Amino acid sequence: MSVDRIIEALGKHRGVKQIMLLDEDLAETIKDEESQVVSSFGTPIENEAMDECLSKEVRLCIYCDYSFEHPDDSIMFMMDGDGKIVGQDVADSKRSQFEGKEDIMWLSEDFVLYTGADMGADIRMIMVSQRYHGFSEEDGVSDAVVFFPATSTDCIIKSRYGYPQDQQIATAIMGLSLM
Repeated sequence: MSVDRIIEALGKHRGVKQIMLLDEDLAETIKDEESQVVSSFGTPIENEAMDECLSKEVRLCIYCDYSFEHPDDSIMFMMDGDGKIVGQDVADSKRSQFEGKEDIMWLSEDFVLYTGADMGADIRMIMVSQRYHGFSEEDGVSDAVVFFPATSTDCIIKSRYGYPQDQQIATAIMGLSLM
């Protein structure tokens, strides 16, 4: 399937409002802006999600609303200097697996810390990509990954493409590997 047909098909998916091919100049701007983002805890974020999405053969910028596919697994991990997970976000679909556990502390409605973990000095946040399940091999797509950039990056992207600064509409970056 051609990229144009993939974009046309994606435009019919739930929550998608508009799609553009992501140009190299904007990809570099995204990398620059995202490299400056820190978590709400003040820790650096290693944005593996961005790196994976931008390394794909086809890169798309998608404006979508809240009904767009949500992560079905954790996408943000807090790690210590040894690479051990000391906290993570909790996807809605996994919430019941965490409720009532005694070895965690809820920092927010969707993020837990493991109470037995040694926090240490080298804490960092790792953002991993979300697998997008809206395509299949029949569509000519072997892999589709998504990440949602920081608010500052979202504003830059919307300004670049002339899209209104609407808080009800998110910007997603999707990377596709074609068959």
